[in-house]
Amino acid sequence: MKTAGIVSEFNPFHNGHKYLIDSVRAQHSPDAVVCIMSGDFVQRGGPAVLSKWDRAAMAVACGADLVVELPAVYAVSGASQFAKGAVRIMKGLGLDIIAFGSESGSLIELEAKLHDGELTPMDIKNRPNDILALEYIKQNAAQNAGLQEYTVLRVGAGHDSGKIVQNSASASFIRKMLSESGKSAEIDGFMPSEALDILRSSCLCIKEAEARWFDLIRWALLDKCPEEISALPAAYGGIEYRLKEAVLKASSLDELILSAKAKRYAYAGLSRLVTQLILGISRETVLQADEACLAYARVLAFSRAGSALLKEKRKSASIPVITNIGKNLEAGAPQRLLLDIDTKAADIYSILLNQSIYQNSDYVRHP
Repeated sequence: MKTAGIVSEFNPFHNGHKYLIDSVRAQHSPDAVVCIMSGDFVQRGGPAVLSKWDRAAMAVACGADLVVELPAVYAVSGASQFAKGAVRIMKGLGLDIIAFGSESGSLIELEAKLHDGELTPMDIKNRPNDILALEYIKQNAAQNAGLQEYTVLRVGAGHDSGKIVQNSASASFIRKMLSESGKSAEIDGFMPSEALDILRSSCLCIKEAEARWFDLIRWALLDKCPEEISALPAAYGGIEYRLKEAVLKASSLDELILSAKAKRYAYAGLSRLVTQLILGISRETVLQADEACLAYARVLAFSRAGSALLKEKRKSASIPVITNIGKNLEAGAPQRLLLDIDTKAADIYSILLNQSIYQNSDYVRHP
């Protein structure tokens, strides 16, 4: 089977995501489109607006065939580590194509930027998709993954744009609208109808959940000593002391981060740091994952074509394919280092939504 892979967060799934999937199908006619998707916590730091199960269901309803989880150790990291984990999974599954959106919309332009090695501050600020695209290209080469690269010009609203462009809105704009109003009617037209239907029947991680998230962070920062905070992958430059001081006065997560951040610290970097703190992701964990090239394909959702692909990949994949974490991976398997963090993340997400930890546990939920 000819397979195309897309690295995603779908936080939430919107028209631009649908456009990317449709473009890959139109250009390459794959037998299956596989999405490697962040779980309940995302790359910018913090919880996703919808659970990984709901977002995976959205993707399949809107054209994907198989959605597998990007382990939190990779998902809650900077662009390089994020891309490294995603490419590891694609290589392990033996996918043929890696497809991604970019502001440049040109592999030639991206290769030129990679060759020159020069990214201006404006590039980093205004072209976040290009930054990730470059990391996918680097990792494809570094891991000898053999993936055919394909990029699609990002159309409509920019990555973090607060504007509506040609009936298109960014995921951050949609999240803002949901958080402010709590009503899906406010975003009607920005998401495919199939995705909207799932959103309307789902529990959203907004308002009360965000308050619980801040409470968890406050407790963790008070509970951990500076040395433990400094051992986090995103920590450097004495930020642990700034956070320990800031948490005593902050009344919101925004206030905490803005008070603690120094000029060299990006907001997203600090958001990732506190998320790593809550999930228990240390520098040592990342090092072990890298040394052993740890990866697995944890299945979240699939279509009929995805079911056929799963049968094939169970036999041919070089990484574990997991549909039941209680059966598909032995207790002593090295991948448990990452999987245990993912299951913990799911339990914490249930706390944020004030839901039953057991009923929403990764040991109970199935694709």
